[in-house]
Amino acid sequence: SGASPEDALLTMGEAVDRVVGSATIMVVSDNLEVGENIVISGKDIFLTSLSGTSTIIRKCSGELFAVQESGKLTLENIIFNGSKETYPAATGENNQSSFIRVHNTAMLTMKAGVLLTNHNAHSGGAVLVSGLANKSVQFFMEGGEMRKTTSGRGGGVAIDTQGQFTMTGGIITGNTTNTASTGDGVDIGGAGVVTIQGGTISGNKPSGGTDLYVNSTDVNRSRLY
Repeated sequence: SGASPEDALLTMGEAVDRVVGSATIMVVSDNLEVGENIVISGKDIFLTSLSGTSTIIRKCSGELFAVQESGKLTLENIIFNGSKETYPAATGENNQSSFIRVHNTAMLTMKAGVLLTNHNAHSGGAVLVSGLANKSVQFFMEGGEMRKTTSGRGGGVAIDTQGQFTMTGGIITGNTTNTASTGDGVDIGGAGVVTIQGGTISGNKPSGGTDLYVNSTDVNRSRLY
């Protein structure tokens, strides 16, 4: 990955570490294996493929990306393979092992050409959006797809603690949970706010699950538009 020829041999973690302020990181090879948990904090990163659509293969336990502390991550034209058969969900108070965890005044934007797939987590099979009281944390899904991800709640996306999810495009389908009374596609809890203006959420849990679920204990605080 890297935005120039001299950076082309950097690992993903090294490329992110080198960023000061904002930068575009381009994946230059297909089937790039990433064996580390990457934290994006106080940086604005646009992650895309140099040509076509590259695949990133997760080769570590836990989250692939943790976006936090005013960090911003935008994704475009990349397939993320979670290797869930080899690397199952990790445990720990702050490690829900979602593909991408967005929390504490951070922002994630997902654009066309992105696929999050083949991943297993405790909460948020693809994305976990978890804020802090009175602090904004946002996930904008403008395109792309979440498919065949699994978790205890929110097979595709889980919203917690005043997290905000706005969907204007893309597809969330074929995701599952292993817990009753939860959303196989999207699960809203913890005073989360979800706004659906476009895209498709359907066909999650082929055996007949719930595409979108509002936790009954949070129904008076969580909002769906």
